[in-house]
Amino acid sequence: MGDHLIHFSADLARSHGLDQAIAYSVMKQFQEFRQNKNGWVAISDEEWQAKLPFWTLENIHRALNQLRIQNLLEIHQTGNTLTPKCLYRLIKTSPRPQGLPIVESVPRSTNAHGKNTQNQNAAFSRSGPMPDQWHPDPHVLQQLTRLGIPENFIQEAVPEFVTYWRDSGKHAISWGAKFQERVRKLWMEHETKVASNKIPAPITKDWHPSQDAMDILVRDGIDPEFIKDSVAEFLLYWIERGSAEITWNNKFVSHIRHQWQKFCSTIEHSTNPTRIPKNWQPSQECYEIARMAQIDGQFAQEQVKPFVLYWSDTNQTSTSWNTKFVQHLKWSWAKRHQLENIGQSVGHEKGSGNHQSGHSTNQSFIQRHQDTSWADEL
Repeated sequence: MGDHLIHFSADLARSHGLDQAIAYSVMKQFQEFRQNKNGWVAISDEEWQAKLPFWTLENIHRALNQLRIQNLLEIHQTGNTLTPKCLYRLIKTSPRPQGLPIVESVPRSTNAHGKNTQNQNAAFSRSGPMPDQWHPDPHVLQQLTRLGIPENFIQEAVPEFVTYWRDSGKHAISWGAKFQERVRKLWMEHETKVASNKIPAPITKDWHPSQDAMDILVRDGIDPEFIKDSVAEFLLYWIERGSAEITWNNKFVSHIRHQWQKFCSTIEHSTNPTRIPKNWQPSQECYEIARMAQIDGQFAQEQVKPFVLYWSDTNQTSTSWNTKFVQHLKWSWAKRHQLENIGQSVGHEKGSGNHQSGHSTNQSFIQRHQDTSWADEL
């Protein structure tokens, strides 16, 4: 049926989580066959979903982000806002599996014969009850945060952990290792509960995009005021449709990116007639068209100020001043050469009497430069 097997490391699953171990294994497959000389691999969302069809795209992104937080994967976003593209690269020197307790070697003693003997009571001598003011050391906190567990979640688990083990009266060699194991278990239960509670729901009137969604859009170069002004329109549209979604933030980000692209395009190619600005300048495309028509570049630049002055004084409006300028430029260039050719024809007529030849050349040039068929291609 086209099924494929995914082999993952049990040690990696134990130390970093099952989802991360699966995503890491699939990433290794991609990198093995498609990496460039720097180790980067371009992978689309569709390709991830083809390899991991049992996960939603949101779950895939969460697992990849956890690998990034755990310093096992690098992610670099390229492309534009409409067609984003992500590059991935596994970190070559991955750290030792986190989350495993560090067991120190038991001290050895030397007997009368000079041989080392294991002090079997040394390990038990370090065990003790739970202190009243116990708190995880920075090393334990660092290991847990590398697993993607928020620090406030870790801190909230401390009082219950201390109370339970203090009341039990039991001793332990390493309370830090026990705490790590407990917090990891609580976090897995929390993620499972959150995932199970994510069911499609209609948008509410008091909905507002999250701060993460706002930050993503601002990083894309979208005006914050444009984003805020679009919330009401977004709410009205989806409330009237009555659709249900799991993640309204993702839909809002996609909507704003599309609207911003459309807005920028509308400004650049407006369909509303406007007066010509005092500081108006033709676009680079105008000069390219002039060059293709063999119009001198210096002549084209000299026509800008008279063109702006004339249309400012007439107080008329236009939907495309670039098009008007190109038409004016071609007309002016043809007129200039018409006058030159007339002068040359008169001189030639006086010198050789070949007026018909000069007149024919003049007419050919004028016809060429008054031809507006170029506009059909634009």
